[in-house]
Amino acid sequence: MTLLLGFVAQLLHIALLAAAAPSLVGLLRWLQAGLSGRIGPPVLQPWWDLCRLLRKQPVLAESATAVTGQAPLACAAMIAVAGCLVPSFTLGMLFAPFADLLVIFGLLLAARCSLALAAADVGNTRGGIAASRVMLMGCLLGPALLLVVLLAALSAGSFNLDLIASMQQESDWQIGIVLALIALLLVGLVDTTRRETLTEELAGPSLALVDMSEALRLLLWFNLIGALFLPFGMAPAGSSVFAWVVGLAAWLIRTLLFAVALAGVRAVIGRIALVQAAQALGAAALLGLLAAAFLFAQMGAA
Repeated sequence: MTLLLGFVAQLLHIALLAAAAPSLVGLLRWLQAGLSGRIGPPVLQPWWDLCRLLRKQPVLAESATAVTGQAPLACAAMIAVAGCLVPSFTLGMLFAPFADLLVIFGLLLAARCSLALAAADVGNTRGGIAASRVMLMGCLLGPALLLVVLLAALSAGSFNLDLIASMQQESDWQIGIVLALIALLLVGLVDTTRRETLTEELAGPSLALVDMSEALRLLLWFNLIGALFLPFGMAPAGSSVFAWVVGLAAWLIRTLLFAVALAGVRAVIGRIALVQAAQALGAAALLGLLAAAFLFAQMGAA
């Protein structure tokens, strides 16, 4: 029975991701425009853009190789797999035993690297510069992400995201957890806001795959932050249908609050420059070190 419930929960989770990701992007653009004093596009505009791109013929540059053609599919596949591993409204899904934090963050970084390879594959100057900046951001993201992963694993005794979320539901907030949350928020802000022009040579279904993967990446970050530090209302493994409904409501409220907060930050700071992104990631790494110091001090006192 538990296996059947996990299978059903996994299917509902996948359907929820597919339906909510483009709508979340549209909601975020609409909120950001409204906070900036402009009339934003309709919330369903990303769905119309995806349908329009899927009807177009794929076009590749003459100098492009198979890397450019396969990179969007590889990026979308890795983001989709990572999205299936991160819980949204319930724990104990079918893929919960494979929800390792190192695997999830590795898939996120590998997906961005695949697009960087595609941008550098064509051989133009803009693509090469964008690819080099993406790889630089990946190098700066790594230390902060590893510190957050190690802190979460040490506090729960496991790298499994489901176990970490269940432990967070039962534990009290501490200063180290708060600092780790701020560090992860900074990393997520840079990763979802700082976007390079990696898709200039893509069109049609390939560009639709990239747009869908970026929408899934945004929703994945929301789910990841919620599961790691704010798993309130998330239904436990093997719970009833009523608990699932409560978990869905909690997930919806949490996602809307994240979207409003991110739209407000984007409306205030605008586009994040490369120097500002590097400074934010450096601050995230320092916060991770401080969180680790507090955690080790608490473990030593215990």
